[in-house]
Amino acid sequence: MRILSRPDLARFAASLISGVYSSLMLGWCILKIMHGVMPFGMEPVQVGPFIEKQFLVVFLLNLLIISIEIFRSIKDDVSFPVIAYASLVVLNLEMVYEALLSELTTGDVFIHVFFKYTAILYCALISIGVILMVLDKRNADKN
Repeated sequence: MRILSRPDLARFAASLISGVYSSLMLGWCILKIMHGVMPFGMEPVQVGPFIEKQFLVVFLLNLLIISIEIFRSIKDDVSFPVIAYASLVVLNLEMVYEALLSELTTGDVFIHVFFKYTAILYCALISIGVILMVLDKRNADKN
């Protein structure tokens, strides 16, 4: 199995941490709102733009990471590393969360859909990681 270099590991960690941050931040904000408390003492009209700005930063960070990985993949003529897949999952997560914010639903429905799609996307990331490790091991055994 290929060991990640420090820059690769840093990009992978940034991608995972930004995705987890995004999930926790949105979940926390929604739970606070459901209990009648605005996050960080904000006015209700400030919460949506605050969350959207957080999503934008995470989205742009992961877009940069995936762009670097695409460039490296083409330049070095290698397949995508797991870093690229992690960034793709986080990009999808951000789009799902953004779509959820635009839907007017009850808090219970929102939480159910939030947890459902978050779990599906994180399971996809874990599945991709396992598949890549199995394929790496299989290729190493052939050589």
